[in-house]
Amino acid sequence: MSCGSSSGGGDDADEQKPTITLNKPADITTGNNILVSFSAKDNVELKSYRVEIAISGTKSTKSVGEFLFDSLSNTQDADGNVLPSISGTSADISFSVATTLPNNKVAVQGTYKVKVTVVDASDNTEVKDVEFLIN
Repeated sequence: MSCGSSSGGGDDADEQKPTITLNKPADITTGNNILVSFSAKDNVELKSYRVEIAISGTKSTKSVGEFLFDSLSNTQDADGNVLPSISGTSADISFSVATTLPNNKVAVQGTYKVKVTVVDASDNTEVKDVEFLIN
Protein backbone atom coordinates (compact mmCIF):
# COMPACT_ATOMS: atom_id res chain seq x y z
CA MET A 1 0.00 0.00 0.00
CA SER A 2 1.31 3.39 -0.94
CA CYS A 3 0.62 6.63 0.87
CA GLY A 4 1.26 10.18 -0.29
CA SER A 5 2.47 11.55 -3.57
CA SER A 6 4.21 9.40 -6.11
CA SER A 7 6.56 12.29 -6.86
CA GLY A 8 8.50 11.68 -3.67
CA GLY A 9 7.76 14.96 -1.94
CA GLY A 10 7.98 18.57 -2.99
CA ASP A 11 8.68 19.03 -6.64
CA ASP A 12 10.73 22.19 -7.10
CA ALA A 13 11.36 21.72 -10.82
CA ASP A 14 11.68 25.02 -12.67
CA GLU A 15 9.29 24.77 -15.59
CA GLN A 16 8.84 28.50 -16.16
CA LYS A 17 10.61 30.01 -19.17
CA PRO A 18 12.59 33.21 -18.77
CA THR A 19 11.14 36.45 -20.15
CA ILE A 20 12.80 38.88 -22.55
CA THR A 21 12.09 42.53 -23.23
CA LEU A 22 13.95 43.32 -26.47
CA ASN A 23 14.36 46.95 -27.49
CA LYS A 24 14.18 47.67 -31.23
CA PRO A 25 17.51 49.00 -32.49
CA ALA A 26 17.35 52.35 -34.27
CA ASP A 27 17.59 52.15 -38.03
CA ILE A 28 21.19 52.98 -38.95
CA THR A 29 23.31 54.05 -41.90
CA THR A 30 25.79 51.52 -43.28
CA GLY A 31 29.03 51.52 -41.33
CA ASN A 32 27.44 52.70 -38.06
CA ASN A 33 27.12 50.56 -34.93
CA ILE A 34 23.94 48.76 -33.85
CA LEU A 35 22.87 49.10 -30.21
CA VAL A 36 21.61 45.77 -28.85
CA SER A 37 19.60 46.23 -25.65
CA PHE A 38 17.37 43.81 -23.76
CA SER A 39 16.23 42.78 -20.29
CA ALA A 40 15.94 39.17 -19.17
CA LYS A 41 14.16 37.80 -16.09
CA ASP A 42 13.65 34.36 -14.61
CA ASN A 43 11.91 33.08 -11.51
CA VAL A 44 14.97 30.99 -10.43
CA GLU A 45 18.27 31.69 -12.26
CA LEU A 46 19.41 32.97 -15.66
CA LYS A 47 22.14 30.90 -17.30
CA SER A 48 23.05 32.27 -20.74
CA TYR A 49 22.02 34.32 -23.73
CA ARG A 50 22.73 34.42 -27.43
CA VAL A 51 22.34 37.37 -29.77
CA GLU A 52 22.18 36.80 -33.51
CA ILE A 53 21.96 39.56 -36.12
CA ALA A 54 21.43 38.71 -39.78
CA ILE A 55 19.70 40.04 -42.87
CA SER A 56 15.99 39.10 -43.01
CA GLY A 57 14.09 37.51 -45.81
CA THR A 58 15.59 35.76 -48.80
CA LYS A 59 19.35 35.53 -48.49
CA SER A 60 21.82 35.38 -51.33
CA THR A 61 24.52 32.81 -50.68
CA LYS A 62 26.82 34.85 -52.92
CA SER A 63 26.43 38.23 -51.21
CA VAL A 64 29.65 38.97 -49.37
CA GLY A 65 28.19 42.18 -47.95
CA GLU A 66 25.62 40.50 -45.72
CA PHE A 67 26.46 41.34 -42.13
CA LEU A 68 26.26 38.55 -39.54
CA PHE A 69 26.79 38.66 -35.76
CA ASP A 70 26.54 35.79 -33.28
CA SER A 71 27.46 36.32 -29.62
CA LEU A 72 28.62 32.69 -29.34
CA SER A 73 31.50 33.36 -31.73
CA ASN A 74 31.75 37.18 -31.63
CA THR A 75 32.46 37.74 -27.95
CA GLN A 76 33.36 41.44 -28.09
CA ASP A 77 31.36 44.61 -28.63
CA ALA A 78 32.16 47.34 -31.16
CA ASP A 79 34.76 48.85 -28.79
CA GLY A 80 36.56 45.54 -28.15
CA ASN A 81 35.01 44.99 -24.71
CA VAL A 82 33.94 41.52 -23.62
CA LEU A 83 30.17 41.11 -23.95
CA PRO A 84 28.23 41.41 -20.68
CA SER A 85 27.50 38.20 -18.77
CA ILE A 86 24.13 37.14 -17.44
CA SER A 87 23.29 35.71 -14.00
CA GLY A 88 20.85 36.01 -11.12
CA THR A 89 17.12 36.40 -11.69
CA SER A 90 17.29 39.54 -13.84
CA ALA A 91 19.77 41.25 -16.12
CA ASP A 92 19.87 44.33 -18.32
CA ILE A 93 22.18 43.75 -21.29
CA SER A 94 23.33 46.49 -23.64
CA PHE A 95 26.23 46.65 -26.10
CA SER A 96 27.15 48.05 -29.52
CA VAL A 97 27.90 45.86 -32.52
CA ALA A 98 30.06 47.13 -35.39
CA THR A 99 28.65 46.56 -38.87
CA THR A 100 31.93 46.85 -40.70
CA LEU A 101 33.24 43.81 -42.53
CA PRO A 102 36.81 42.74 -43.30
CA ASN A 103 38.80 45.06 -45.59
CA ASN A 104 36.83 48.10 -44.33
CA LYS A 105 33.69 47.10 -46.22
CA VAL A 106 30.27 47.86 -44.75
CA ALA A 107 27.10 45.81 -44.49
CA VAL A 108 24.69 45.85 -47.42
CA GLN A 109 21.54 47.90 -47.02
CA GLY A 110 18.43 46.01 -46.06
CA THR A 111 16.16 44.73 -43.33
CA TYR A 112 18.00 42.89 -40.56
CA LYS A 113 16.76 40.88 -37.61
CA VAL A 114 18.12 40.84 -34.06
CA LYS A 115 17.27 37.53 -32.38
CA VAL A 116 17.86 37.07 -28.63
CA THR A 117 17.71 33.66 -26.98
CA VAL A 118 17.80 33.41 -23.17
CA VAL A 119 18.25 30.14 -21.26
CA ASP A 120 17.65 29.64 -17.55
CA ALA A 121 19.42 27.26 -15.15
CA SER A 122 16.89 24.51 -15.95
CA ASP A 123 17.47 24.92 -19.70
CA ASN A 124 14.08 26.56 -20.30
CA THR A 125 14.44 28.78 -23.37
CA GLU A 126 12.77 31.95 -24.61
CA VAL A 127 13.38 33.65 -27.98
CA LYS A 128 12.46 37.16 -29.15
CA ASP A 129 13.35 38.95 -32.36
CA VAL A 130 12.89 42.36 -33.90
CA GLU A 131 13.72 43.89 -37.29
CA PHE A 132 15.60 47.10 -38.11
CA LEU A 133 17.02 48.75 -41.22
CA ILE A 134 20.53 49.40 -42.40
CA ASN A 135 20.22 52.20 -44.98
